[in-house]
Amino acid sequence: MTALEDGFAGTATLDGDVSLMNNRTPGSPALLTAKLEAGGFSVTSIHSATDLRNKADYLAFVWNEKHGSKQGLRRLQHVRSLALSDAATAFEAAKKDDGPFGVPMLQEFRKNLQIRRHSPGQQLHDCSNEHLEGFAYGLTSECQVMWSLNRPWENNDEHR
Repeated sequence: MTALEDGFAGTATLDGDVSLMNNRTPGSPALLTAKLEAGGFSVTSIHSATDLRNKADYLAFVWNEKHGSKQGLRRLQHVRSLALSDAATAFEAAKKDDGPFGVPMLQEFRKNLQIRRHSPGQQLHDCSNEHLEGFAYGLTSECQVMWSLNRPWENNDEHR
């Protein structure tokens, strides 16, 4: 098996029942949807984003159960920082003043994940690229990642 195959074989599957978790990460699912809509995402992409966020949350729950709360939190903070860094780089590359740029930003974000995955010495804690994307969506629901300069949710109490 090559090193690349080893890296992907060591990733967790995209499974898990989020109803088992009593402490989900903060953030609003409605806000996530509003932000992705503002970024120009399709309904299908929004459903996928919600699913990936749930899978990332579940992986964090597994880390907490398997490694204890201190180590689980360290892993979570580490991968969230990676996702936020890659999202920030993608935002800067894709942003434009006129119209949504979420889909080009997502493409840029995914390129960043591929670069990170193939860079030596990266500690991804069994995250697949989809898990890392899910962590970015969690950060989106916490107002840390933006997919558009448009902010229609700021005038809507439902998303606060």
